[in-house]
Amino acid sequence: MKGIILVPVDFSLNSVLALDYAAALARKSRSPILLLHAVYAGPLNGLLTPAAAREESRRKLKELEQRAREAKVKCGSVLKTGLAVNAILERARKKDIGLIIMGTKGASGIKGALLGSVTAAVIGRASCPVIAVPERYIFRDIRHIVYASDYRSSDTEALAALSDMAGLMGAEITVIHVPDGETDEYIEKLHLEDFEKEIREKVGSRQISFRLRYGPNTGNALEKTIRYRHPQLLAMSTRHRTFLEKLFRPSLARSISLRTPIPLMVFHHKKESLVFI
Repeated sequence: MKGIILVPVDFSLNSVLALDYAAALARKSRSPILLLHAVYAGPLNGLLTPAAAREESRRKLKELEQRAREAKVKCGSVLKTGLAVNAILERARKKDIGLIIMGTKGASGIKGALLGSVTAAVIGRASCPVIAVPERYIFRDIRHIVYASDYRSSDTEALAALSDMAGLMGAEITVIHVPDGETDEYIEKLHLEDFEKEIREKVGSRQISFRLRYGPNTGNALEKTIRYRHPQLLAMSTRHRTFLEKLFRPSLARSISLRTPIPLMVFHHKKESLVFI
């Protein structure tokens, strides 16, 4: 992993656990961490004045910086004023950011919906990879990573980056594809073999295996894979979509990020990304 790991925090337990997760990865990759907190200068601050809210946030950021340093990780912080999504995306656009790690939770009440929507928005719009850490998730050594592929050419770059990460962690990668049910099983196996050959030529083996997984839909198949294979990380590639696509076909990556029991790593590819098969 190259670059700074950006960790947005709202000082909740979820964001603290996301920091702990980031610190564990940062130690392996020797990457620095940058904490980011956005202060909303409005009625959500309750009785605090904007100045008092910023001062309180600075104090909490220093505490989290110290937490990271005690984990033997280099850590700095930045305090922004405005909406969290805008602040995160603005900082992430800088070339020194290589990865975003942030906490999430399912939409349960107003607070849950807000936290979920911030993470989902960052997943959908950030250009660098994002790891969404589910609620109350405690870091576990990453030994097995599942990568969900739809045979996009962008999978090559994503799997190369994921392989580097797996190498640092001593992990294996299982690449799975969920057939849509419209193609004969024999043909599906041939497609998978062609895709495997392409990836091995461009990425190398690096402890990567390839599997077909069947189910009524992709989400169901991925949930079963997590349940039975017990990976510590689920990864996939998604792309920025038009307004109409967002309206009528909600992103699989976003919906999974709100309910998966393990962290989800999302890579981004361009709209014109080619399909191998």
